[in-house]
Amino acid sequence: MRVVSLGDLGLDVVVRIRGDVAWGADTPAEVSLAAGGQGANVAAWAAALSAEARWLGKRAADGAGRLAADELERRGVELAGPVDPEPGLQPGPRSGARQSAQRHRSPQRAGVPVRSSPAKTPQESSGTPVPR
Repeated sequence: MRVVSLGDLGLDVVVRIRGDVAWGADTPAEVSLAAGGQGANVAAWAAALSAEARWLGKRAADGAGRLAADELERRGVELAGPVDPEPGLQPGPRSGARQSAQRHRSPQRAGVPVRSSPAKTPQESSGTPVPR
């Protein structure tokens, strides 16, 4: 079966603390980077379930974009679509529609919970170690 996913690919930063927050001091934590975004997650799950998976979308050429793309490829997902050599929001005038769309893309503003475990396979979500 072939699955093509169209959507976002980003780099999620997940910080897990090992205990209580040490107010006024350093709190030991584990920081991990992972590919994320709805389109990326669908493609990663499809590949983990043995589908021929392809993600289609625009991705960044910067370090974060390369890390996210590399992780998705390691999970067996084929990447398709343009690579933006100048990622990020560009300064300058925007149309009202574009401003509105960008405002509503923020999960916190839209009332949507932020994923804390991006682009995880079913085995990783269940806590079962997955060999890499």
